[in-house]
Amino acid sequence: MTKSDLEQIEEELGVKLPISYRKAVSPYPFCQFHGTMEWSLGDCAKEIIKWTNIYRKGFGVNRSWPENFIVIGLEEDGCPLVLDVEKFCVFKTNRGSLENEYLEFYPTVDSFLAVLKEDLG
Repeated sequence: MTKSDLEQIEEELGVKLPISYRKAVSPYPFCQFHGTMEWSLGDCAKEIIKWTNIYRKGFGVNRSWPENFIVIGLEEDGCPLVLDVEKFCVFKTNRGSLENEYLEFYPTVDSFLAVLKEDLG
């Protein structure tokens, strides 16, 4: 992701992205997913903005998300990965619901990134 992509996310979503997230995606470390949202760590500012806005309004039966949550990845199971820009943690929701326990939780962006890198071998 470029600097202007990150600035666009911040401007359009009204958030300040943590430095750890900026470093994780710029330059984007996973070439096979470059330019897409088809994995745990997306590389498409427009899709991050689109999906965050959808969940902020309430998607399906889910209640709306707070302003400090942004979608950073989408997987085939329909369970978005979320960055809390205030606590700097990452978690995977159960189909976007904040009512249920998170399917995965990472206390830092770096711990999330380490698991992704390990998963790719």
